[in-house]
Amino acid sequence: MSPHPSSHHMIATCFTVLALMGAITQARPAHAEFSLEKGDHVSFIGNTLADRMQHDGWLETLIQLRFPKHHLVFRNLGFSGDELTLRLRSADFGSPDDWLTRTKTDVVFAFFGYNESFAGEDGV
Repeated sequence: MSPHPSSHHMIATCFTVLALMGAITQARPAHAEFSLEKGDHVSFIGNTLADRMQHDGWLETLIQLRFPKHHLVFRNLGFSGDELTLRLRSADFGSPDDWLTRTKTDVVFAFFGYNESFAGEDGV
């Protein structure tokens, strides 16, 4: 197996991000599954994709534009190299659940899969 993820995995990731962007930017009926409540705390978790999102606030901007009166709070907890079941940190850093609790997270956007794809289909 190639040491790099297949183009199929990369294309699937791109389609997922594009679908998410479309769901946020378009007006949705009240019965839509995705919703945010006023004052929600939104946290991004995941690997390098989430980590690098701290440098450009495009996703937060799209969400704030869609929900301008919600007074949402965003926290980026992404860290390069993170995997769904493996997150290397210094001693006493706290677990992922500890950090979601500390940031009072109500909604999680999870960006995982790229690192796991190196293990092939079993990894994802």
